[in-house]
Order: sequence, then C-alpha cells, then structure tokens
Amino acid sequence: MINFTLLILIQGAAGIIGQLLFLRELPSVFYGTEFSYGILLTCWLIWGAFGSAFCGKFIAVNNIARKFEKLSVLAVILLPASIALTRLIRPMLGCLPGETIGFNKLLVISLAITAPYATTHGILFSVAPRFIIKKSIRDKVSSASNTIYYYDALGALIGCILFYSIGAHFMNSFQIIFSLSIIRLFSLMIYFREQKISRKRQFAYSFLLSVFTLLMIFAKPINIALHKSAFLPLRVEDTCESIYGSIVVTSQDRETVSFFENGQHITATNTPLNHEETSEFALLSHPSPVTVLLLGGGINGCLEHILQHKSIQKIVYVELDPMLIKTALKHLPQKEKILLQNEKIKIVNSDARFFIKNCTQKFDVIISQLPKPETLQLNSFYTDEFFKNIRSKLCNNGIFSFSFPSSESFINNELAITLSSLALTLKNNFITTAIIPGKTAVFLGRNTNEPFDITSTFFQNRALTKQVNLKFINEYFLESRLTQLNINNLNNTINLIKNPKLNKDLNPIAFFYNFLLNSNIDSPNLKKIFSRLIKIEPPFIFLNTFIIILLIMFIGKKSNKDNQIG
Repeated sequence: MINFTLLILIQGAAGIIGQLLFLRELPSVFYGTEFSYGILLTCWLIWGAFGSAFCGKFIAVNNIARKFEKLSVLAVILLPASIALTRLIRPMLGCLPGETIGFNKLLVISLAITAPYATTHGILFSVAPRFIIKKSIRDKVSSASNTIYYYDALGALIGCILFYSIGAHFMNSFQIIFSLSIIRLFSLMIYFREQKISRKRQFAYSFLLSVFTLLMIFAKPINIALHKSAFLPLRVEDTCESIYGSIVVTSQDRETVSFFENGQHITATNTPLNHEETSEFALLSHPSPVTVLLLGGGINGCLEHILQHKSIQKIVYVELDPMLIKTALKHLPQKEKILLQNEKIKIVNSDARFFIKNCTQKFDVIISQLPKPETLQLNSFYTDEFFKNIRSKLCNNGIFSFSFPSSESFINNELAITLSSLALTLKNNFITTAIIPGKTAVFLGRNTNEPFDITSTFFQNRALTKQVNLKFINEYFLESRLTQLNINNLNNTINLIKNPKLNKDLNPIAFFYNFLLNSNIDSPNLKKIFSRLIKIEPPFIFLNTFIIILLIMFIGKKSNKDNQIG
C-alpha cells in the first residue's frame, strides 16, 4: 500500500529535479551566464507562486482526488516536453551555435519554457492540502498545508541528493526525466488503484508506463538527436554528461573538431594559429623555460607547440572536467592522443584557482588559455586576487601570459574599458608588463625589472635560436602585427580610459563590460541600464539589497498582523 505521504515526497523530489534540469539545460541556450541562472530561478518562482496562489483558488473542492491525479499525470508529461523544447529553441529561433542570444529573448524564453511545468507544480502544492482534509477544509487547512510543506521539502532534499549523487554522474537529462516519470506514474497508479479506479484509467496508466519505459530504453539516442538538432548546421560527433554540465563534440570537416560545454565553445583542434598565438609569445620571451603550467586548452594542440622548446622538462596541464579529456581522446588525432600520455606532461583535473592556491611548485612560464570572462566564474580567472596567486607561483624570472579577444582596427568603448581594466590588474601584480596587439591581445607579465622586448626581430631571433618550428607566427606575420603603430594604437586606446578599475572578485569589471559588449548588439537599452549600475560601488548594492529585504519582511509581518486582527 502506498501512503499519500509518499506521493508528496515524490512530488517534492520531482519539483526540485525538474528545477535542476531546467538549470542544467536552459542556461546552455544562453551559454551559462549567471544572469540566465538568476532569470530562470525568478521565472520558476513566479510561475510556481502563480500556480499556488491563484490557480489553486479556482479549483473546486468537489472530486479533488481526481483533479490531483490529473494534474500529477500532466506534470509527468510536461517535464520531458519542456526540456525537449529547451534543446530545440535555438534552431527554432534561427540561432547558430556560438551566436549570443540577447537579454530580452532570454527573459521571454525563460518565462515561456518554465511556465507549464512550474505552474502545474505550484497548483499541485495548493491542491494537495485539500486532498488530505477533503470536506473539513475550513478547520484543518492550516495544519494540512504545513504537513504538505514539510513532506514536499523533505522530498526536495531527497531528490537533490539523488540528482547529484547518481543522476549527474551516471545519467543524461532524459534518462533522469524518464526514470522519474516511471516512478511517479507507478506510485500514482498503485495509490489510486487502491481507491478502486476504473479499468479505463488502469489502462491509461499501463499505456503511459509502457511509453515512458520505451522512451527510457531509447533515452541515449533521443538525447543525442536533440543535441544534433540544437547544433545545426554543425555535425555532432559525440555527447556526454558530467557533473559540470553537458559536453558536445562537433565538426565541420574531418580535420577540425570543436568542443562545447554547457553551450559554450571551449576549444577546437586544428587551429595552429591560436595555439602559437596564445603560447609562443610567453615561451619565446623566456630564455630557457624548464617547467610550464598550462591552464586549459591542452586538447587543442597547444602541448605539441610547447614541447618544441627543448629546455622544457615538465608541463602541468590543469583541466577542470575529466570527462572533457576522456571525450577528447575519442576524437583527437592519434598523434595528439599519444602526446597527452607523454611522460613530460602531467594532467591535473582541478579548478585552476584551487590548484594555484594550493600547489607548492613554482613554474617558469604560466599560460592561461581559459575562455574569456563571459560568466562570473570565468571572470575569477582574470581578477586581481587570481593574478596575485599566479605571481606567487612563478620562479624569479617567470612569465605569466593570458589572451583576450581584441581588434586590429577598431576598439569600441566597452572593449577598451575591459582591456584597460585587465591591463591595470596585471600591472598591479607584476613589475613588468606588455601587451601584444592583434585580433587576440596577448598580455605578458613578470616579477623582474627586465622590460619585455616585443619587436618582430626579437621573436624571430629567439625562434631561430631555440629551433622552434612556427607555421603562422613567422617573419611576415610578426612584421605586420608588431609594428610600432599597432603597439602605440593599442596602448593609446587603453590609456584614454579615465580612472580604469581593477577587475576583482567582488567588482567584476571585465565580466560586466564583456556582457555589455554582447548586449550592445541585441539590447541597446539594456546597455544603458547596466552602464549605470556598474558605476555603483558593490557595498552600496549590498546595503540597498539588505534594506529592501528588511522592508519586505516588515511589510509581510504587518500584513499578517492585520489579517489576524481582521
């Protein structure tokens, strides 16, 4: 016999798992920025409150058990449909992989996709107490609501534990959904069968259970098919799920393979210009590096270029997600697979900040190939606090290098502010700094007074002396890129920014202006709002938020007292 309490526990678990799946899937549409997480949670709470506060009131008490049953079955169907729609929304809007979706569309899509399931879940939360007390609503509604809230919260806790201990490690999103659907349908069927339901309803339950069991069997190909649709016109070669998100491997031809994680482009193979550009300027600037720390980007062929420097004895390659390495090994050329197993290379699966903070070893060269600060998490790898930790892990003549998208011809205001903030942050932690101009600006820093020589002649001579074979960063490339005019234009553009600010963990200037750079394309009005918000110091934002919370609590208490008096 299944107790009604168990149904509420399962309902609570289904609610939190559904919410986690939305948080896992929908931000991938917008490349996982913290704005998308905040908006998604807001939309979930709005629709849940709407369903509970308004829709629940319009449901009559008559035949409440049947209504609870129908709503529960509807929720079972809506969750997989909503997640599937999430995967298909980008191609439906005509957005290509890598194309940024603006803030306005983000808000509308989040509201539309979360509405059906979150509203249904909210209605169920309102209907369940009536189901418990049946006819004696007026006398026991308060205690019944408390009971439902308690068991729903307990179910949410259990669901959260199961999701992160089992689902996130061993199952893709649709395997989780279909497993949950089968459990929920089976528990509903057993409970209402004891209430002597008709054969027609029993058949309906059996049919739905058969359908979801069949879907569970084909969950993996369904997951892959939906990923393929989401990444059109690219060809999806492989997909996998990890505790950090969804990894998708795509290709346009047999030679170039791209890796996406949570919708964000991480790296690609067969891009030698990028490898040389982001690593060789630092390596050539050091006379004889022995130890190198590479933060991200190791599966794009960069390691092969680093090993060309004969003085190097050890490379520590830090990559957060072990599944990214495991997946890459299936698709990399045989030469690069063997390279990852080179005795000079040590792969460490760890967060870059955690590794830098806790490692005891020092390095001659540290190269960061982490993605640009499109999220607050990624911004933490470009902050004053991170650079300070980097400085402490460099040898006496050590060099730190990172790159950031720029422009050779025109740099707009948002990009100029971002570059000036990064340049100031680097100067705040290193005695000598330099910036290599180009489509990708390469930042260099070290702890000695020896100035960087960033002339074309210097890099050409170093490459010849070290016998490094460079395909793209050759004499023609260097002479056209490292002209004094290009160097002066970049420095003058950065210096024109008045009172640049340090990029810090609690004042993420680079993230904000990178966000404005993207929003300028799709939402010019949003740009104006955020431009004003950025000028407000973080302590004032926290203080204003705290005051607003206190006012809401005060108004809520006063309202409750007025209701009691009334």
